[in-house]
Amino acid sequence: MPIAEIRFDTLPEGTWPIVSYAAKWIPGSPEDEGTVPVCPAELDAELQQRITQVARKAWEHMSDAEGYGRIDMRLSEDGQPYVLEVNPTPDLSSNAGLARMGRAFGWSYDDLVMHIVDEALMRSQSHRAAAALVSGVSAA
Repeated sequence: MPIAEIRFDTLPEGTWPIVSYAAKWIPGSPEDEGTVPVCPAELDAELQQRITQVARKAWEHMSDAEGYGRIDMRLSEDGQPYVLEVNPTPDLSSNAGLARMGRAFGWSYDDLVMHIVDEALMRSQSHRAAAALVSGVSAA
């Protein structure tokens, strides 16, 4: 999926550059209006590659990391990415960041949900087959 960015340049003076409660849940608030999503993020290829590597490592360090998720990061002034959160269950609503990333990738919201469901079904079938082999039961 493409990298998404939240820009904070239009937040009211004195406001912390974070996606606050008001930014998330109070439409039209100064915090909502001041947190501007950009997807795909406008990054040079080297920085994009570094961010992707850090995100992949963070995801892989999670115990049993599989399925879909989102890695939230901050960039230092010199462009060093730092992981804030590994979120294995980001908001899947049609107006949330993951859906925005899916649209930038060329998927409709339905496509995004179907990819997640298909992957989960394949993983489930694989786990059942592995469990059946361990217990000696035929996986039919």
